[in-house]
Amino acid sequence: MFYLGIRKSDNSVITLKGKSLLDDQGKVIGSEYNNADVKYTVQYEPLRLTVNQGNKILVNQPGEWSK
Repeated sequence: MFYLGIRKSDNSVITLKGKSLLDDQGKVIGSEYNNADVKYTVQYEPLRLTVNQGNKILVNQPGEWSK
C-alpha cells in the first residue's frame, strides 16, 4: 500500500509505503505510513489525514480522493 501526498501550496510530492489499520473485527479503517520520525495516518471514514512528529500534530485535516 502506498501513500501519495501532494502539497497544494507548491505541488511537491511525497510517496510512502505503509500498512493497513484494522478495527477489532478485522475491517480496514485506515492506513499508516512512516517517514523517519514523521507518521502519516489516513482514516477512511470520514476521510482524514493526520501527520504527527513525536507527540506534536503537524497536520489534522479532511482528506480528498484523487482520480
